[in-house]
Amino acid sequence: MIRDAPVKFRIMEVFEEGGPQWNYEVVPKIMEEYGMHSHHEQQMVNYDIIEMVSAGFLEEGESVIDEEGKFNKGHLLTKYTITPLGIATVDDLKKKVRHYE
Repeated sequence: MIRDAPVKFRIMEVFEEGGPQWNYEVVPKIMEEYGMHSHHEQQMVNYDIIEMVSAGFLEEGESVIDEEGKFNKGHLLTKYTITPLGIATVDDLKKKVRHYE
């Protein structure tokens, strides 16, 4: 793990370490690690994941409407996977960042 990493770096690590995961699984993990508690911060982490799809680091898998309120009732739950570009980027960061544990 890269100590004190920017949130987006850590998101890629989580997907690299854990394989395909739903946004409702990853977002709380990131929030806990970074001491985030608000609904706004929850949405920002979710948005970071969406941005990483646009950049090609993650890709979307299946999606369902959150009918139970697992994350945000009535909204989309999406399963994401890290891409080969994302894996290469994480590996490169691990080589270059001083605080890798």
